[in-house]
Amino acid sequence: MKVIRIATLSGAGLNFTLSNIEDDTAAYQGYLTDLKGWYGGVGVSGDNPQRTLGHGSFPRPSVRTGREITLEGTMVFKDEQTRSIADRFLSGQLWDGEFGDLTVQTGPETLTATVKLAGEIGHSYMGISALKVQIPLVAPDPFLYAPARLYQTYTAGSGVGLKYPAFTTKQDTSGTPVLDWGEANPLSGAFHNAGNATAYPVITVHGSFPAGFRLTSNCKTVEYPSAVFPSAPVVVDMRAGEVLVDGIDQTYRLTSRQWFDVPAGQSIQPKLEPLAPSQGWADVQISDTYI
Repeated sequence: MKVIRIATLSGAGLNFTLSNIEDDTAAYQGYLTDLKGWYGGVGVSGDNPQRTLGHGSFPRPSVRTGREITLEGTMVFKDEQTRSIADRFLSGQLWDGEFGDLTVQTGPETLTATVKLAGEIGHSYMGISALKVQIPLVAPDPFLYAPARLYQTYTAGSGVGLKYPAFTTKQDTSGTPVLDWGEANPLSGAFHNAGNATAYPVITVHGSFPAGFRLTSNCKTVEYPSAVFPSAPVVVDMRAGEVLVDGIDQTYRLTSRQWFDVPAGQSIQPKLEPLAPSQGWADVQISDTYI
């Protein structure tokens, strides 16, 4: 069975796609021939000093380096003029020197890396209507991320309480008006990381929390004892180790900062606890993370 492979480089207002899909109606065929560094491609850095009074070296962990990637393909055009026009646009990929995204679909799996140019874009002509292209890239963050999944978690008892005006919002089976005490919001399930590297959730707290809130998971706590307003959600980025409100850093307000993570193949069930009577919920975003 043929596995669909699609690589898309986007940034600086341009999108460039190579794949193993043939389309006779397209203006050109862009064939993905290699993607060096997408598998593997990440080195390690770390010294283990030699012991002077004994054998062996001191055990020190290594860290992973950036990911070196080379996107390679062959493009076939209907004529030489079209090839020349496309070649100029190819030369402008990530022209501004800023970061872009390399998204690769392999069968049902789609992963993304944030990349920038690592060198000169290479190209060579084949006959009068085809060319080969090589785009060297580097991803300072070596991890590959699946599309983020969104979960929600609520404060205990959220949704429960007498609804007003009384006897106007609910009826029994005979149609007689009765008091409506609301319904509890559904319990959130386990938030899973199906990747092979540790994932870090991003939790956004919405609602009205006059005295702030506490997030807990697996004996870890992040506590934000400051008011939260419906118009200004609080974003807790566990990977960056920061708290943002309207894009402004509010990390200094935390009284506990035990950042959560989700190890490969495991799950978490974070809880949202108000520090005073409050109303609200938290959006939890997790991306399966690979190395």
